[in-house]
Amino acid sequence: MLNQTKNLRLLFVEDNEAVRISIMEVFEQYFDNITIAVDGVDGLNKFTTNKDGYDLIISDISMPNLNGLEMAKEIRELDEFIPIIFLTAFTDTNYLLDSIKIGIDGYLSKPLDLDELNFALKRILFNFNKKHSSEHSNKILHDTISKNVIMTKTDLKGIITYTTDAFCNISGYSKEELLGKSQNIVRHPDMPNEIFMHLWSVISNEETWEGEVKNLKKDGGYYWVHATISPDYNFEGEHIGYISIRRDIAMQKEVEILNTSLEMKVEAANKDLSDVLKHTKESIEYAALIQSSLIPSNNIFRKYFQEYFVIWHPKDTVGGDIYLFNELRDENECLILCVDCTGHGVPGAFVTMLVKAVEAQLMAEIYNNPDMEISTAWVMGFYNNKLKKMLKQDNPDSVSNVGWDGSVFYYNKKTKVIKFSGAESPFFYRKPDGEIVTVKGTRKSVGYKQCSFDYEYKETIIENVEEGTKIFLTTDGYLDQNGGPKDFPFGKKRFIQIIEDYGEESMADLQEMFMYEMAEWEDQIENNDRNDDMTVIGFTI
Repeated sequence: MLNQTKNLRLLFVEDNEAVRISIMEVFEQYFDNITIAVDGVDGLNKFTTNKDGYDLIISDISMPNLNGLEMAKEIRELDEFIPIIFLTAFTDTNYLLDSIKIGIDGYLSKPLDLDELNFALKRILFNFNKKHSSEHSNKILHDTISKNVIMTKTDLKGIITYTTDAFCNISGYSKEELLGKSQNIVRHPDMPNEIFMHLWSVISNEETWEGEVKNLKKDGGYYWVHATISPDYNFEGEHIGYISIRRDIAMQKEVEILNTSLEMKVEAANKDLSDVLKHTKESIEYAALIQSSLIPSNNIFRKYFQEYFVIWHPKDTVGGDIYLFNELRDENECLILCVDCTGHGVPGAFVTMLVKAVEAQLMAEIYNNPDMEISTAWVMGFYNNKLKKMLKQDNPDSVSNVGWDGSVFYYNKKTKVIKFSGAESPFFYRKPDGEIVTVKGTRKSVGYKQCSFDYEYKETIIENVEEGTKIFLTTDGYLDQNGGPKDFPFGKKRFIQIIEDYGEESMADLQEMFMYEMAEWEDQIENNDRNDDMTVIGFTI
């Protein structure tokens, strides 16, 4: 394979210098002819001036000036068949949709995985040895999409012109039963007309619509999907119909019902904890789905902050880390909890559900007292009392002794005020002038038997927060992960060093560097295992 890749002419596009240098050390083992571009504009210019001089393009997606997808679209106008592979630290439905449209040949994850790279290059070389490489790649992509992506295409009147196997499987219809029929064949009578009127008003203006839809199965049953519907165009740029990609959220809806039931029980009465435990035990097979449903939609971050990222990596299928985001009494106030519960795996995940249950009581208390001034120390005290009562840990003879460490973060974007309380957890922020500040939390956890009811947690208040200030919250899983040449914990100093070295970068690039540095740290120990769940949250005021 190396004998063949040495002859390939590579255009490598990456805006982050540190990542670029690291990846180049790998690429130089595979390619003798490498041209470097520092962003999408540079990459497009170099390809335009010498489009016959390259055999392969490997590019980052998230870049300033012109991102990878936009660059690839321009290149596809000049060359329909040149292989393009994206380097990325994340995936997204919209990226998938755009990738389908422009014919991307694959993705490589960051940090670079040699097995993925070898696999991708073997596939590219195979295609190079075939005269009809583009048809072969499209068939592989088509078969993969048809099997795994719930998708349909319609004409401008909503008549189905294409459907994947995945859509047939979930709806119960065959392709022959769907093609030529109206998309309304799966419309459920429970869905209000207003939703579809709004949907058509959006997509008729050649814009993308997203939302949750209840669909009707052939056998009379139903299923829930999150749908993304976008306009479809032919090669001449004419609007010819619509593409709809769906994600099955049936289990999420079931979880919402379970959560609603749990919140009603907590709010209505002092329900015996054994009922909650029994209910949770009966639903344990859905533990992973239930826990993921507790995590807030990242879209709410966009409402309050310029940029953001979230790294949430349970050690096992489920874990003891959870983060919560609540808008309070108006659109200016928000409250973020970044919590590390006792244990990990299924026991830790169970405690996260109790944290979510107390959240409902907390929000009710705040909404019922519109004039109260929010205090993060009070929030921690509220959790401390409720968890001890729910788990009967106010009794010294109790066999239960669980709780959590973590952060409570309050922000008012109107008054530019930050409040913070930590339980065995600090938070870090970088001022626009580059100064990095560490704010220590209280050396006391929340909810455990040794935590007294009347313990007063420390609160830090920061006023007149400058625009451009970057905030970082983390559980101890990231800081305590072992690695390096001596099998030591990663530590706060290295965490702060990442912020210092890459603080001028975007939050997307910072996320990549946090993941990249941790992977480098872990990989220095052979057969290294993850110590704990990891959560890191970053956002820009």
